[in-house]
Amino acid sequence: MLTGENGILSNAIQAKEATRAGEVQETVTLTTTNNASADYIGGTKQTRADIIAKLHEDGNLTDEEVAILEESNNRR
Repeated sequence: MLTGENGILSNAIQAKEATRAGEVQETVTLTTTNNASADYIGGTKQTRADIIAKLHEDGNLTDEEVAILEESNNRR
């Protein structure tokens, strides 16, 4: 019940990862919106690299996650 595949600890880890993924997605969505509005009202656009660096700096991405994101970007 505590450590099995559907145990409390596994569920807690999955919930934590889902929350982090949601935070990252929200940041990307907000940045995309801000970039679109910058064309109309002025302002500074952020690049994908800027967003990733900020998320890493704020502790929302680990070094490993940054490496994965950078690698996936290089494959595009």
